[in-house]
Amino acid sequence: MKHHGLLVAANVGGGPGGAGVLTGLELTGWRELGRRLEFAGGLTGLVTPGWRSDLRGSILLGLVGGRAQLGLRWQLGSRTTLRLRLGGGLALGWAVGRATSPYRSASDFQPIGMLSATLTLAVRLAPRLSAHGGVGIDVLLPPLSIRSGGVEAFAIGRPLLRGLLGLAWDWPLARR
Repeated sequence: MKHHGLLVAANVGGGPGGAGVLTGLELTGWRELGRRLEFAGGLTGLVTPGWRSDLRGSILLGLVGGRAQLGLRWQLGSRTTLRLRLGGGLALGWAVGRATSPYRSASDFQPIGMLSATLTLAVRLAPRLSAHGGVGIDVLLPPLSIRSGGVEAFAIGRPLLRGLLGLAWDWPLARR
């Protein structure tokens, strides 16, 4: 019998570019299409846990994105499943700046394309509840570049690596 489900997870991300650690939440829904094939769609939000500072001031930055992925799943045991998903989507990167004199404060938003891959291990805790842990990689097209005083201060998405940990609920699809 085919299933569908909903995952709520905490995300921790980062990568080259000097932005440091980003934290946030992920909400992903999926539907089984076949014995090993599934479709997933989700929303992710990541933000720096505090203001990032340099000589020209400080910046708070983040990313909110939506992705669609096709995936394969393998049943490793009676309670464990491995999922590999590939896809992409759109994101909105943002930065809020507080400048020191003589610089000027500014805020900006930028839409960005996103290629995405996720590898997740799910362990069934109860008939409809499972714990999920995994890693993801997002390549932003173009990478999000945050400039301060005319020079690049931080960048995100060259690539953006994410770790996720969460709980999922799933239920069988109604028979027709």
